[in-house]
Amino acid sequence: MMRPSSRQPYVCWQCLSRKDSGQHIALNTRKARVASLSSLASWPISSASIAPRPTRQWDRTLRLFRERRQGLSTSTSLLGRKIPEISNEALEDFALPLEPDLQHLQDSQPKTTKRSAHLSIRQRLKQWEAENPEPFHSIPSDFALPDRPINAFTSKRSEHMLEIENIDNDNATAQVHDQDLIDTQVTPRVQAGDLVELKSEDWNIGVLAVCLGSFNGIDHFYAVTGKWFASSNFKSGFIVKNFITNSADLQPVIGALPSTVGDMSILVELQKLRAGPTREHGAGLITKMLDFQNTSRQIYQSNLERLSNPHRHLPEEEQLMTLGEIAEFLLPPKLKQSSTGFPPAALYAVYNNIRTFFDDFFHPLGQGTAGPSSIIFHVAARSDIENVARVERMVRDHYSPELLDRKSRREHDRLEPVLRQARLAIDHSRKMREWSSHGMLGPTTRVLPASTYSWSQDALTVIGVIHMWAASDVFPRSSKYQWIGAAVLRALGRYQDADVLDATVGWTFLQEIGWLMPWEIHARHSLRLPGLQVNRAGGLLPSPEEQQPAELDEDVLAPLRQDFYTSTVYCIDAPNAKEIDDGVSLEKTDKEGEYWIHVHIADPTSRIRPDSSLAKRAALMTQTSYLPGHVDKMISDEAVVAEFSLAPGRPSLTFSARLNEEGTLLDHKVTPGRIGDVVYITPQDVATAVGPVDAGIPKVSTPDVVLEVGTPPSAEDEAPTRKMTKPDELSEQNVKDLEILSRLAAAIHKVRIQKGSVPIFLPSPSADFSLVNARIEHTPSGFLACTNDPYISVKYSVSGGLHPIVDDLMGTANQIAALWCYERGIPIPFRTNLLAAQNEEALRAYTQDVIYPQLIAGKQPSLEEMRTLRNLLGGHDIAATPTFIYTMGVDIYTKATSPLRRYSDLLVHWQIQAALLEEHKRLAQGSQSLVIRKFDKYHLKPPMDDKQAARLGLPFTASHLENKVFPHLRVRERHAKTLANIDGRNELILQALVRAWRFGEGKEGQVPEKFTYTVVNVQNTCVRGRIDYFDLWAEIDLDNLAGFSLLSNMRAGDVLTVQLADVNVHMRKIVVKPVEFVQRGPERGRLFAEEQEGEGEVENGGEYIDVEHEVLQPQGR
Repeated sequence: MMRPSSRQPYVCWQCLSRKDSGQHIALNTRKARVASLSSLASWPISSASIAPRPTRQWDRTLRLFRERRQGLSTSTSLLGRKIPEISNEALEDFALPLEPDLQHLQDSQPKTTKRSAHLSIRQRLKQWEAENPEPFHSIPSDFALPDRPINAFTSKRSEHMLEIENIDNDNATAQVHDQDLIDTQVTPRVQAGDLVELKSEDWNIGVLAVCLGSFNGIDHFYAVTGKWFASSNFKSGFIVKNFITNSADLQPVIGALPSTVGDMSILVELQKLRAGPTREHGAGLITKMLDFQNTSRQIYQSNLERLSNPHRHLPEEEQLMTLGEIAEFLLPPKLKQSSTGFPPAALYAVYNNIRTFFDDFFHPLGQGTAGPSSIIFHVAARSDIENVARVERMVRDHYSPELLDRKSRREHDRLEPVLRQARLAIDHSRKMREWSSHGMLGPTTRVLPASTYSWSQDALTVIGVIHMWAASDVFPRSSKYQWIGAAVLRALGRYQDADVLDATVGWTFLQEIGWLMPWEIHARHSLRLPGLQVNRAGGLLPSPEEQQPAELDEDVLAPLRQDFYTSTVYCIDAPNAKEIDDGVSLEKTDKEGEYWIHVHIADPTSRIRPDSSLAKRAALMTQTSYLPGHVDKMISDEAVVAEFSLAPGRPSLTFSARLNEEGTLLDHKVTPGRIGDVVYITPQDVATAVGPVDAGIPKVSTPDVVLEVGTPPSAEDEAPTRKMTKPDELSEQNVKDLEILSRLAAAIHKVRIQKGSVPIFLPSPSADFSLVNARIEHTPSGFLACTNDPYISVKYSVSGGLHPIVDDLMGTANQIAALWCYERGIPIPFRTNLLAAQNEEALRAYTQDVIYPQLIAGKQPSLEEMRTLRNLLGGHDIAATPTFIYTMGVDIYTKATSPLRRYSDLLVHWQIQAALLEEHKRLAQGSQSLVIRKFDKYHLKPPMDDKQAARLGLPFTASHLENKVFPHLRVRERHAKTLANIDGRNELILQALVRAWRFGEGKEGQVPEKFTYTVVNVQNTCVRGRIDYFDLWAEIDLDNLAGFSLLSNMRAGDVLTVQLADVNVHMRKIVVKPVEFVQRGPERGRLFAEEQEGEGEVENGGEYIDVEHEVLQPQGR
């Protein structure tokens, strides 16, 4: 047998058998083009057996050197003679590393060991291996480990190979840290009867299936292939709601399920055993799915020309587009249905085509509630596609054997000059910083002058493609383009210490050449969305519009404004806050024990139009990002922010609530206003002034763990942005006002607790970041020269809960904004729990009995418990039709209190502003107000229709919000939260961990030698859990598990002592090595009934038993 591969020699058994008789092994002389796919990235480059091998080009080139230096004939066999010394300079012209190739040739020389001529082929191969020992390196498997490139091209793929991944990487699902109400899940909740596409990211396989329902927190599906699937973390890019309208059609399949137990490990084993409903049970569902699939294929075939070249018909620039918008360009209008647009089968034809053949440049980012047309894609720019093709050609030409001599290479090999430039930059970097395999460079060891290398246009193009691969995560794991970056890294010959040439090595390459900062955050690039350009030196690049002075219109609400000069407005925030967008004041009523609380909100929409450049930029930003070290403001013009931040005489939009001492909402109103006296004070000083307030908030301790690296900035506090009032500077009336406000806020909080609100938010890790002692210098070519290192401090902090005035009164203002709009039928982005109303009783029981007691005790609920809670809630979403928010303890909710920091708040203000103007005009004419209904949380109605909204002059209709605004808003809000609160924060923590653990920075002993590790779940290739150090996720892979335990013996709930084995900042992954068991988790339910003492056997092992030991008859074994 022979093992061919690109530029790899193969050795046949006949050559081996003749080696002892003086004949020598010949290298592969076939044309050796580099046609390797993603597996090239996974070959260890330190092994001589898989390093680049000499080809015919090398054969002839070395003969030329021998003729010139030793006078030898070119017809002499090269491999039978001593290899002459060749200079590095000569070899550099051929872009082939010297040492691996020469070592290979030397290793290929005949051995003097005498062999027997009577050995079999197998024995000869074993003897050859014994005489040529090499370290073992596993060949990349088709089923690669998570986060590794996979081989999805040379192996057979089939719908029947589909396996659903059940790894839950959504940390926000498993934690209760804030009340942001932004769901980081990309898939809306599915219900029984929905048609979905089950997808395997590894194999790029999609299979249609019908959802059978959720049982014990786990979704069950029946696929068109006749297979049953279960998933605890279902994600789909395509969902058709209510595909099966008659629940009776589902019953035969549901009745044949082998188990509905809530233990995913049991269900996985049953799926592997092909248990579950037969095709006879699901015949009706299969028929309907096949009809849908065939209709979709017919549409695809009828429009093949446009669908096979989608980018030719789409806009050239990078952008976000919904599936409905893409279909507008690729499908004929005659396919549209009168009112609902393209039918689901037509949309699936487009979706399946771009997912299957163009997934490198169309990235699905989630689906909204408006059906498959609301699926949103990140569509790459046409120039990026062209650059990838250009660099692929350059790399193939570089490895091409046709370039036989130096002249040909210089004329045709455009990659080699790029490699020379990059090697110089890498070598310069390594004089100052150590390269590491941890997805980041080491700290500065010496400071040298910045390099002044001039980078060619070809070099910038190659770097751009590597940036797409390693930083922007453009190419999926199964992409055919995964090999390009790995091939460039291999040709550089500078990363021999890397186990695999993957995107992590590509990331450090970009740092070494100065394209990225050594402390850059991967998530800043992978989560970037169209319209926002990342500044590689930090933050975002300003748009052309931002570089021009902002133009503000006249105040459209000026005639309606009411003066609040008689009330003192208390703006409660940190002293260094720059966006002062909320404040509260108190007004007594003529009835004892009742008060008006006025929440004054900055009012930028009164002078910023929805179609202005400022508004468009805010729509792209969505909200201010508070990622440490990279704070990016939604409204970046400081003059505009200062113009609208609350101060004496400034305009406000005031949300007022009439309350009694019990916290009951008696009345509400919204008023354009103008504030008078303002007191700026911190939450801590309010607490000092009014004393303790019983709001029913449990006390929880904050862990005192601290991780600190780098030189801390000066101890001097940042100067306040305004005059702050201290407790002893408050007047007697000020103190009385704050006492009443605190008391009323505490009463509101208690009411919300009774309605189901989360009682407490537990501390979570946070990172502080300072570049005071680091230096970033821009080189003439636009690259970065970074010296010294930033200061990073990691500790626990609490989100919210600083004081009831801040949290509960702002929540009341948001509730009033939602209620005011609902009563008038005004469409706004309501915050919703999709299933909270129908599951209210179950939610109350589950939260009061399971979730909240753990939070009060200071313990985070488990992943499974939080997943069950999300299933009952239906997740968090935005919609033009409201539902009540159970976890907030409010009947209706939106966000309206931060219009300087959140685009959704601007949307609410614009809609309210238009309604106020229309209502003022009507009342002036003697007509009635716009109120058309009363609020009833159990009978919530949709907003007014589009024609009525247009007549009222609303800037946004309900259909425009649902189809155009909300799909983009969901994605951008989710990315902003993930960047600042999850992925970006975690990368900063891991940077600090690597600097302390690997490079010895910071105080000695701040990183323990051993950690306590709790297993959360067991996957096919690893164990996943958390360490007791900032509650970080970590995994135990098979290599580190070897010699300790079998993977099958590990179970959720196991507690172990572990040590750090690896930390990869780029992949946000920690790998640990187990040391010993501390405690075993609960034993899993048995899959099969076994022979028990004193009991008979179960025939053929054919009865399934779930964890409750319920016997279920086998179906379709």
